Amino acid sequence: MLNREFDFNFDPCPYQHNIALWDGLAIDWKERNFINPPYSRNLKEAFVFKAVEQSRMGKLCVCLLPVSTSTKLFHNYILPYSTQVRFLYGRVKFIGVNAKGEPVEGLGGGFQFCRLSKEPLFTADGQVRPDVTFAQLAEFVWFKETGTGFTGNADSPLLGVFNNNAVYLLYNGILGDSDPEKGNVLTPSIYKTLPPFQGRKIIYATACRGGDSWLNREQIVLKQTPYELNI
Repeated sequence: MLNREFDFNFDPCPYQHNIALWDGLAIDWKERNFINPPYSRNLKEAFVFKAVEQSRMGKLCVCLLPVSTSTKLFHNYILPYSTQVRFLYGRVKFIGVNAKGEPVEGLGGGFQFCRLSKEPLFTADGQVRPDVTFAQLAEFVWFKETGTGFTGNADSPLLGVFNNNAVYLLYNGILGDSDPEKGNVLTPSIYKTLPPFQGRKIIYATACRGGDSWLNREQIVLKQTPYELNI
C-alpha cells in the first residue's frame, strides 16, 4: 500500500539484512526511503535521527513505527519534522519467519506512519515558519487536539469534529483573503463566514477581536497561534 503511494527505491534496514554488507546508519540513503527500524530504543531513535538528517537533504523518508506519543522522540523529532502522521488501525502483519523458522502472524497493534519534512514547522523561537502551508499546520493542530492522524482535505477552516468538538484553524489565507494574515484573526464577522457547528468550537487564530461574553455565548474556545501549540 505505502509502496504504491510513494514508490520507494531504498530500505536502509531491510528484513534479515546482513549488517556486514552495509550499515544503514552509516551510508547515505536514496531518494525515496521506507524505514521500518528495529524496535529496540537505541536503534529506533538512531534511525529516526538519520531519517530527519536525510529528509533535510531533500529525500523522502517514510517511517513505520510503534505508537509511543508520550516520548521525547515523538515530540522533539517525529511530530515537528513530519509532514504527515497516520495511525494504522489494527495489527500490522509482517511477512516472514522468526529465528526458529516459525511463521510470524503479526506484531502488536497501534503503529504510526510518519512522513518527515526537510525542516520543523516552527522556528527556534516558536514561531510558525512562513513557508508552512495550511495543510501542514492543519495536520499538526488536528493531532494536538485529537491524538489522531488528520485525514481531511485541508480545504476548509473546519478541520473536523472530534468528541463533539469542532476544530477550526484560521491560517494562511484559508478564507480566501488577499492578505493571508488578515483572515488569521478571529472577529465576529470572520466567525459568521466559518462552516457552522452547533456545539463547542475550538478555534486556532493569531488573535481575537471579540470579548469573553461573545466567546462564551458562541461556545468558542480560542487558542492563540503559535503560543498554544506548545512547541
